[in-house]
Amino acid sequence: MKTKIYILSLGLVLCNLLVAQQDCSASTATTTFNVTANVTAACSVVATPLTFGAFSPFGPDVMASNSITVTCSNGTAWSAGLSTGSGTFVNRQMTSATAPGTPLNYNIYTANTYATVWGDGTGATQTINDTGTGLAQVKTAYGRIIGPQATTHPANDYTDTITVTVTF
Repeated sequence: MKTKIYILSLGLVLCNLLVAQQDCSASTATTTFNVTANVTAACSVVATPLTFGAFSPFGPDVMASNSITVTCSNGTAWSAGLSTGSGTFVNRQMTSATAPGTPLNYNIYTANTYATVWGDGTGATQTINDTGTGLAQVKTAYGRIIGPQATTHPANDYTDTITVTVTF
């Protein structure tokens, strides 16, 4: 054991003599580098069904609402528009598979005052606009079937499909 220590000590002394008193331990070199990422604007949207329930063609207006949830990256300005479905923005229309010629008129509005049609921003329609927070932002769509309507509507289920488009 003593022999190994002497050899190691002798090796360090010789190293220091040969390299003019410089450090004989291992040397290092260092550098730095940047780490970057670009967070892009992104949005997602989900909607619950707009379900009116029972409607009598002789009866009064029937109202219903649903939720449209938009989630956009923080600081991203967005606009949510709705399609016309089977009708127009003046009268969206639900149809029945058994009586396609007798549509049930309804519309979707931006507020429960039922004054402004939620559409694509053309004509008299408006979109809903906001700025993303990174969290879900829930907006309410207000639907109304105006009663009474033509009594020629057969008793059946009536449906329509609305597309929500979020532009950002």
